[in-house]
Amino acid sequence: MKRVGIDETSARRGQDYISLFFDLDFRRLLFGTEGKSHETVRAFAEDLKAHKGDPAYVTDTCIDI
Repeated sequence: MKRVGIDETSARRGQDYISLFFDLDFRRLLFGTEGKSHETVRAFAEDLKAHKGDPAYVTDTCIDI
């Protein structure tokens, strides 16, 4: 996996956000978590490592803020 898209959206009305991480080449959801801070990116990287992935292979990101 080389290209990752990141989007945050409201989980409910109000200020409850979730962040979603997508593989842009295969158009599939990779990871979702509550929040929209830098901690969500850290959580994605840890999850990727836990599934035998390497964050260093990600060459491009697209972030919808």
